[in-house]
Amino acid sequence: MQRFLVLFLCCSYAVLSAQSYEEDYFNGLKLMEKEKYNDAIATFSTVIEKNKDFDDAYLKRGICYYLLQDDAQALNNFEKAIEINNDNAAAFYNSGLIYKEQSRYNKALGALSKAIAIDPELKYAWYNRALVKLRLSDFHSACIDLAKAADLGVSNAREIIKYTCKN
Repeated sequence: MQRFLVLFLCCSYAVLSAQSYEEDYFNGLKLMEKEKYNDAIATFSTVIEKNKDFDDAYLKRGICYYLLQDDAQALNNFEKAIEINNDNAAAFYNSGLIYKEQSRYNKALGALSKAIAIDPELKYAWYNRALVKLRLSDFHSACIDLAKAADLGVSNAREIIKYTCKN
């Protein structure tokens, strides 16, 4: 009977803990919607304390840091999300955006390419990879990416194609 009680208490705690971090996670998303990024960061930090393997909490916390223009913290969080889940296309994509903004074009190209490999429908990854390729003077490959981005619905890609890509 005592073993059952201990097992029951352990299982009950695990269920309550799971519910608790999920509730906190959704609260963090609500705070993000309200553009209360510092509060969202604190909430996602609580989620991470409760479940260190929740890659999406690192992703969302990284996005909050990015929106607060703290690129170093954002990249740390995106890298942790990728460490936990190497198929997190959004973490690769957001890392690529930061690398692009920092003019670290080769790192941006790698991160955006990985995002596209994971999720080929990620239209802005195609678009931003094209912009990186333009910076690297790889016009032919950039035009291919721009065409794909345009096919996926990025209207700016069509405009750039008009002025950059020759038929």
